[in-house]
Amino acid sequence: MNVRAALFLTFIVSSFICNYDISTNGVKVSNRFPIIDRNGKLLGYDTSSVLIYCQDDNMAYKLSYHYDSTSKNELLLSEIRYHYFVYTKNRIFGYDFDRFKSDKPIRKTIDSVFKNEWIVQNRIFPIFSDNIVMLLSSDSTRNSLNEKFRIVDKNDSRKKATAYLYYSNDFENIEYSMSRELDSIKSMKLVSIRVVYDSRKINDSLQIDAFETYTGMERLKHSEVEEMKKYIEKLSK
Repeated sequence: MNVRAALFLTFIVSSFICNYDISTNGVKVSNRFPIIDRNGKLLGYDTSSVLIYCQDDNMAYKLSYHYDSTSKNELLLSEIRYHYFVYTKNRIFGYDFDRFKSDKPIRKTIDSVFKNEWIVQNRIFPIFSDNIVMLLSSDSTRNSLNEKFRIVDKNDSRKKATAYLYYSNDFENIEYSMSRELDSIKSMKLVSIRVVYDSRKINDSLQIDAFETYTGMERLKHSEVEEMKKYIEKLSK
């Protein structure tokens, strides 16, 4: 590689790294899930993402929901809407900033906001604690770990999957955890998990296509950190 090419590569890599804020306590967590019709056919995938930022004892979440507007059974509008929920740790209430519903923040209990949010309700550890699990491979370095497992449902051997997990030490300053149980066992942060489910037959007339799920996190970009800080600042006013 000549000097010019090396300098160009260094510029590209450093630009990519500097786009993310490695010093702050914030992540973007994405969840990719399948869309399956009533006949068991995989139609495609959808993705939902949540931004999480922690500053001292204050937490800020950027959440989303699907909104449909209809009139006389006709769909007029269908879109994803975003809102911000901010609260202080060990408090019961927080404030929801949703410009589509109110010009002012709405005071809500923390439990009521998160009771239906996948970012809180999705549990990863039971995939391993409640099923038959076989380690297929494990590759580690000083700062990372890749593991591959074969999983069989304890109660229904037709339900089988292969799970791919990636751990890293590069997220040690991040408070959020995808699975505190697995983090503790491996002494590393679980950064991503992909589970590939086998196709399976439910009965003589219904078979579900093979599909996969993915959950992973990455550090917030500088612009996203600034975006989240604005709402924590509003909490203190």
